[in-house]
Amino acid sequence: MGYFSFQISYGATDPLLSNKVLFPYFYRTVPSSVHLHNALNSVLKHFGWTWVGIVYSDVESNENAIQKLKFSITIGGGCVEFTEKFRSSSNYMFSEHIRIAKVISDSSATIIVFWADLEFTYNLYLLLHRLTRTKKVWIFLTDMEHLLLPTIDNLDLTPFHGNLAIQMKKLKIPKLMPFLWNITLDQYTFCNFIFFYKTILYNCKLFNNGPLYHTCIHDQSKKMKLMGLETLVESYRVYNAIYALAYAFQMFLVSKYRKDLHKEGAVLSYPHPWKIHTFLKIVHFTNTAGEKVYFDEHGDAAPSYDLVNWVTKCKKKLIHVRVGNITSSNEENLFVNTTSIVWAVHDAQTPPRSVCSETCPVGSRKMILQGKPPCCYDCVPCSRGQVTNHTDMISCWKCPDDQWPNEKKDKCIRKQVTFLSYKESLGTTLASSAVVLSFASLSTLAIFMHYQNSSIIRATNRNLSFLLLLSLFFTFCSCLVFIGYPGHITCLVRQIIFGLSFTVSVSALLAKTILVVLAFQAKNPGSRLRGFLGQKLPCSIVGLCFSIQALICAFWLGTCPPTQYIDLHSQPGQIVVECEEHLGFYVMLAYIGFLALGCSIIAFPARNLPGRYNEAKFITFSMVVFFSAWITFTPAYLSTKGKYTVAVEVFAILVSAAGVLVCIFFPKCFVIFSTPNKMSKKCLKLPTKRTNQRFK
Repeated sequence: MGYFSFQISYGATDPLLSNKVLFPYFYRTVPSSVHLHNALNSVLKHFGWTWVGIVYSDVESNENAIQKLKFSITIGGGCVEFTEKFRSSSNYMFSEHIRIAKVISDSSATIIVFWADLEFTYNLYLLLHRLTRTKKVWIFLTDMEHLLLPTIDNLDLTPFHGNLAIQMKKLKIPKLMPFLWNITLDQYTFCNFIFFYKTILYNCKLFNNGPLYHTCIHDQSKKMKLMGLETLVESYRVYNAIYALAYAFQMFLVSKYRKDLHKEGAVLSYPHPWKIHTFLKIVHFTNTAGEKVYFDEHGDAAPSYDLVNWVTKCKKKLIHVRVGNITSSNEENLFVNTTSIVWAVHDAQTPPRSVCSETCPVGSRKMILQGKPPCCYDCVPCSRGQVTNHTDMISCWKCPDDQWPNEKKDKCIRKQVTFLSYKESLGTTLASSAVVLSFASLSTLAIFMHYQNSSIIRATNRNLSFLLLLSLFFTFCSCLVFIGYPGHITCLVRQIIFGLSFTVSVSALLAKTILVVLAFQAKNPGSRLRGFLGQKLPCSIVGLCFSIQALICAFWLGTCPPTQYIDLHSQPGQIVVECEEHLGFYVMLAYIGFLALGCSIIAFPARNLPGRYNEAKFITFSMVVFFSAWITFTPAYLSTKGKYTVAVEVFAILVSAAGVLVCIFFPKCFVIFSTPNKMSKKCLKLPTKRTNQRFK
């Protein structure tokens, strides 16, 4: 086996170093920067921040890191509004402050992520001073604990107030502060860490006259400045690295001792590095700070971060308050005490908003704007029949056919089954009207039967009048079948009952009209029409007309009968239960219209015939009402849907049938009750020869 060594780093965070194929003997006590990116995403998701800006220094290694950071934020659902690189060259320092400050001020992002090296802190301080009036919250991804040890007494640290930092977890190192207090520069002349803090904190003065001399003033008041050094992240990582190496040596020595125990004269020697590697990768111990230290399969330390809130006191003292922790890259392992955070941008201590577009509520979807990042979008309401049950949905989903969105469009509910019901006002009104008119028909029939021997009833063919009143009664009753749940039986019988009963009514009117004309024609001398004035002609007319309609209905029922139809789509949010009646319905109506037209053509010329009981004028009036109702019905029937279609038909039936009842029978009832003693044959004014000649 060739010679190789291992390395334990306390500061390298490049994700490439986790590749054990390229770096099989590399270990580190600091997590990979991938975990830091995930920790940042967890914080952004927790507060709902999706619109951020990034400021970073022009260190060469930062370019690649920033690209990975942007990619991580994008994968996590966020967007980066801008990335600004600060050039640290002194030639551009002033102009850089102005340029970056303008970009940040003009941006709509409230959250600014800062990634830079330690020496860039003073540039950040100058930049923050230019942005004191802008309501921005900074998230520092750089260890900045040296700010706890201000070196300039009059330095105003207010710009750092209310910002956040994501830092690697650190614990107190026991006995570190007494050690730093008691050591001298003579003991650790070449240690940069000791040299920096000793010369700064204790005002040590160096004299290089031959040997290195120095004088340090140990002021007890300055001892408090060392308190922050107990938990410096860098010190803690170095501390863990040294202890990990020590434990690996210990395991090696124990193993070596057990193997050489039986050998005489065995001597423990300094091990080769490759031998320590075997034990280093299985190191697992609890340090003196109480934390477990180990390396994963990639040689990395377990990710653990603190969310820190920077707070200034008296402008010159900066303290950090731990307000949360992230134990892994999973958002579920994020704990944040939001109530303890001091925000720099709001008086009411609520987290600020940082989004390009506001959250789309339930019932709407996001529509990405062309040429804009995914976080910038418009909220579009879901189309008809679609819902979303979460905010910021990319698309809406369609409800099943038997369901419909609720008012908020956040869930699907059962569609309401609708039909012309007795329980609603429209159905109740139509049903009440049908009952009243049916009762009126029966009452009129009772009146006519009671006064059937009177001259006025006998003169107008009482048998046809009885038949007409009875058919009108069934016509009005048929309207009740149209109201209520349209089942299969209901769909089969309702149009048939109406069609046959109303055909009898119209054919009876037609027979009455023909009899009126024949009665006046038969008075001419030598007229052969007298033989047609009996009961056979009206019965034949009514029977023939009824038979033809019966054949039409039978053919309709035999070929394509009316069926129940459940309409799921025509009415939003409703399941319309109706009867699908096909072509036969229109043929049936057309036949009734044909009979009514024939009746009108015959009755219109006969309306001027003399005679107190001439019905032609009343039949003409009833036909005018009939055609007015059904001509109005046709466009209304074709333009309405659902229960209103049925309501229009019922209304047309009631109006047309009521027109016949009122125009034909109410005048006779008025005569019966107003002149009961005058109804005799003498009151009948028979037609004269001159009148007959004029009718011809």
